Amino acid sequence: MADISFPDLVNLANKEDANDFSFNILQETFFAKNPHYYYFFRECFFEKKDLEQIKKEYKLSDKSVLKYILGLEKLGLLEVHPGNRLRFLVYGKLRWLHNGPWMKRFYPEFMKKIVQLQLENLDNENFRTDFPGFFTLPQRTYEDFGREIQELEIKYREIAFRDSLLSSHEEFVPVTWIFSMIPMDVFALETDIHNI
Repeated sequence: MADISFPDLVNLANKEDANDFSFNILQETFFAKNPHYYYFFRECFFEKKDLEQIKKEYKLSDKSVLKYILGLEKLGLLEVHPGNRLRFLVYGKLRWLHNGPWMKRFYPEFMKKIVQLQLENLDNENFRTDFPGFFTLPQRTYEDFGREIQELEIKYREIAFRDSLLSSHEEFVPVTWIFSMIPMDVFALETDIHNI
């Protein structure tokens, strides 16, 4: 009645934080070299679209769809069953490998897009954009600040994951966020006081 699969229900009931997964180095290296395979996986796994939806939306041939799902099966991410029914072998929220192949290839480009979107939407109230700030903190307070940011991320990742299982008919707002703490005065790097 709730439109939740049994594995989703079991994981939802599990109190331990066992809902994160990462690709192994071979999988992530493959995706970094062939990002279209990851985007296909993303549509199936995270967006929960069926193969016909993806085929229609991206104007794919049957042959291409088959290549994608067999490629993902070869990577060990899913099993293809009769009628091209997919059974995923991973579960939960994705965490890219820190400083891994995907991050090395796409993070610089991703950051440029984020900054560009922020600049284009400074007057858009739906864009929660803050400009870089600077203050000094004692070391222990700096560590508390970092811990609280991490806890906030974990909290809302868990909420987003739970809601994706329970609220299949509710409209969702896609959210991209980034927060950086850099233990240095970046403004000082830009300071230029010269003879006049």
